[in-house]
Amino acid sequence: MIRVVLAALLAVALLAMAVPALEHAAAENTDRHARAALTDLAEAANSLAREEEVPPPGHPPPQRTVTVALPPDAATAHPLSAFEIERLDRDSSVARYRFEDRAMRTHVIDVPIVADAADSSRPVRLQGTGERTLRLTLETDDCGQPVVVATRV
Repeated sequence: MIRVVLAALLAVALLAMAVPALEHAAAENTDRHARAALTDLAEAANSLAREEEVPPPGHPPPQRTVTVALPPDAATAHPLSAFEIERLDRDSSVARYRFEDRAMRTHVIDVPIVADAADSSRPVRLQGTGERTLRLTLETDDCGQPVVVATRV
């Protein structure tokens, strides 16, 4: 009888020690997923801005399609509660993401990325889990400056 009680207590103690480790691993995995999604998006936007030119009026803009994988809602990762990219200035944007009640994480992207060329202050927002496909086009904003416009496909 005492062996059963001791075995149960030991199992509970081991479980109590494992839960924080699992939580930490899930947070690290979520952060890795979010950084990978940002990297994919930033690389495609940088490629578009560096290798293409804004077309003359009446011509279709150059474009790239990129698929970003947002973290899944699973025991090994957490869904993002916020994921947005906002234009900082003429030449850059800031990407922000958050999961659970943790601090907002930020990354600077060396390309202006907006959701709408006519309203260059509108940020790009993504929600949910899993893959999201975005079309990136090189256009001019309301001031005539080149920007990358991200729209969901």
